[in-house]
Amino acid sequence: MPVTLHTLRVTLRRFALIGTAALGLATAPVAKAAQDIRVRYGPIELTVSIASIEAYLQDGTINPDLGAYIDRLTPEQLRNAEQALQLSIETEQTAIANFLYTRQGEAILNRVGEVVRTPSNSGFYALRAGLILAAGEDSGLTPLGFLKQFPTDSLVVDVDRGLRVLREFRQLVGATNNAVNYVTTLSNQSASSNPVAIADLNKPRRRGEYRWQERTFTVTDLPRQRRFPVDLYLPEQPPERERVPVVVISHGLGSNRESFRYFAEHLASQGYAVVAPDHPGSNDNYIEELLEGTASQVTPAREFADRPLDISAVLNTLEQQQDAGDLPISLDLDQVGIMGQSFGGYTALALAGAAISFTQLSADCSDSDVQDTLNLSLLLQCRALELRTDETETTLSLADERITAAIAINPIGSSIFGEAGLQQVDLPILMMSGSNDFVAPTLAEQLIPFARLTSEAKYLALLRNGTHFSVIGDSIATDNVVNLPAEVLGPEPRLAQTYIEALGFAFFAAHLRNQPDYLPYLSSTYAQTLSREPIPLQLVQSLGGISITASSSPRE
Repeated sequence: MPVTLHTLRVTLRRFALIGTAALGLATAPVAKAAQDIRVRYGPIELTVSIASIEAYLQDGTINPDLGAYIDRLTPEQLRNAEQALQLSIETEQTAIANFLYTRQGEAILNRVGEVVRTPSNSGFYALRAGLILAAGEDSGLTPLGFLKQFPTDSLVVDVDRGLRVLREFRQLVGATNNAVNYVTTLSNQSASSNPVAIADLNKPRRRGEYRWQERTFTVTDLPRQRRFPVDLYLPEQPPERERVPVVVISHGLGSNRESFRYFAEHLASQGYAVVAPDHPGSNDNYIEELLEGTASQVTPAREFADRPLDISAVLNTLEQQQDAGDLPISLDLDQVGIMGQSFGGYTALALAGAAISFTQLSADCSDSDVQDTLNLSLLLQCRALELRTDETETTLSLADERITAAIAINPIGSSIFGEAGLQQVDLPILMMSGSNDFVAPTLAEQLIPFARLTSEAKYLALLRNGTHFSVIGDSIATDNVVNLPAEVLGPEPRLAQTYIEALGFAFFAAHLRNQPDYLPYLSSTYAQTLSREPIPLQLVQSLGGISITASSSPRE
């Protein structure tokens, strides 16, 4: 998935010096760097020089201090270590520096700093300095470059603490795998014990008969000082009904209104009007500002309120245009569907009735909780605490009664809504998740929230091997493009996107357009027929009344 970035060619060595000064080394020369790595495990300390590691990577030279360790590795372990040390990330030094000075970046550094640190101090400031300096190298940001730029004589790896973090991560992965396997079992059992007759397997996937026109307009919300563009897809030959159904698409953090063009066009071909706004406080332009240094946070806390309010403002604007006779067709703006991914998934759930729970956020967002979390999305959710006022001391509802069906893909919301907030949703909901989502972790952010939903019509679609980014389409290319690596995108994104087209269209046909003949396509049977490797698809309508926790397997 290409993400657009404006490049800002400035030297940021001063950021590294700030980190050096915090270590009490402000008078040391900038060239000061680590000479060796000390590995501590209980009372044992082993040392290997960084020069020996560099010599080995350059021409295979094995110096005595390194040879003792290499002899203990299996050939596979050695290959993995070599690949990890040779990994290179092309990134702007500016971008790395600005991200590491955000609250979210600092929280990640605190966590890593427990394991990688200076001989006598936390690794926080040294990590930040080393990463920023290494990002300025011509070869890009590499592990070896970081080791050579670590601003003290020695870099200490605390194995005890590292193993603790590794155990926590393995527990998370194990619990997620158990839950994913359980969902797979439920889906397979449902498909075999309750088969659904499906006459035309390709019906939801097939492009519709309608041509469409695309227009862009601007929404201006003066009270919020908010102004943003919106793409509107209109079928040129409206369906044979009085008003055309409307679906709104909310993009994720760092994306834009182009991210789901493929789904918007699929719906438009079926006779739907589709609305895709840019959210100015969390779109790709805002992230560019963050990476350039003109914004100071990954996203403003206010964005948790502004995003749902953006959608309401879009619908208000469309109502005004329709009343003024500015639209060529009549839109049904009383019953509107919404689809959102990631931060957009949060937006969809909030508009569908899930209320922000400041009580839950307060319980989950202590400094120790945030620093110890493996859930990156919690670092973002906790920012919403800044929205609490005397009037909204416990909850804040941003629901819009015009929203009558919602799709939430890779949503975040475990803490910002909590169980009480999610139980306020009483609309048809389709939640979609990737089993390899470590940005909004599958178990914490999708499976547990889905189990808490009490809607009569709810569906969970699970994409095994899908990541947080699998379903995002290509944005408009610009002169400066950074491509996410295949490991981040996951296998065959286009396959994942066909699932969105088929299930998303069937869901809105059944629950927005009230066409019950599409209900069979929201079944385990259809998911099984649609499923393809390397991203198998499962679908369930409940989790069988089980209780799921993030630290254990699903249980009856």
